[in-house]
Amino acid sequence: MGVPVEATPTMWNARAPTKLLEPRYYTGAGNPNRSYDVSPDGGRFLMIKASGTDAGAAPPALIVVQHWDEELKRLVPTK
Repeated sequence: MGVPVEATPTMWNARAPTKLLEPRYYTGAGNPNRSYDVSPDGGRFLMIKASGTDAGAAPPALIVVQHWDEELKRLVPTK
């Protein structure tokens, strides 16, 4: 939610809240850490999409490469 605020040295006034984002992003349930970040100019958010929110998206995948250091030694031999 976003709340427009008007402030002067002698007055503070908050207007009605408005919805900023749809609830399809990861919220870090039970995680005390923040699950988003704001750009330095305050104009954008960086958030993690919750799984299953985009029907056209490919399923999540994780590639694990074991013993990568041995392959690196083979490809880039040292003297």
